[in-house]
This record gives sequence, C-alpha cells and structure tokens, in this order.
Amino acid sequence: MNYIISKDMWKSGLRRAPILAMLIIASPALAQIPNPIGAKSFLDLINALAKAIIQIGAVFAVVAIIIVGFKFLTASISGDTKGLTDAKKMLWWVLIGTAIVVGSSVLAQVIVNTVKTLGSP
Repeated sequence: MNYIISKDMWKSGLRRAPILAMLIIASPALAQIPNPIGAKSFLDLINALAKAIIQIGAVFAVVAIIIVGFKFLTASISGDTKGLTDAKKMLWWVLIGTAIVVGSSVLAQVIVNTVKTLGSP
C-alpha cells in the first residue's frame, strides 16, 4: 500500500487540530482530576513542598551517614589516614547538606507565617 498524504489532507488536518485540542482540554473527565498535593493556596503549596523536601532529604541524609560510617570503619581498620581524612570531609559535607535542607524548610515556614500575618488585618 502506498501511504501518500496530499497537501489537501494536511491542510484539513491542520484546520481540525485546534478544534480537537479544545475538545480534549474541555473534556469533563479532565475537569474531575483530583488535586494530588491538596494545596488550596500558594502558601499551602510552599508548606507541602517544604515537607516533601524534608522527608526526602532525611532519607538521603541517613543513607549518606551510614555510607560515611562504613568509610570510617574501613579506613580505620586498614589504617588508611587518607581514607579517614576523606571520610571526615564527606561527613562534613553530609552535615552541611542536611543543615541546608532543614534550613530551607525553616525558611519556607518563616516566609509562609510572615505572609499570613501580613495578609491578616
């Protein structure tokens, strides 16, 4: 079979594309999608994102601290001073990263509370 599309077919398809797009967007089935975040306002969205970042960051921090602990153990058992230095550096970076994640969440809470107090009479 020969599937050749003529210019007239392309033109008619392009004329119908906006109509099809509007039908898909205005579909009542799409209007019933529930909000997965549950945020009713922008401030609720910031709170939800801050909580999610803390939860994900906590998991990564625990895993990273466990990995650093194994690095400390292996370096101290083998007597590798360079390995101990690397493990100390890694521990500091993990602690700094954890502090940044916690600090960003605290900063988000401060901003949300400040905006709420400014908005109320």
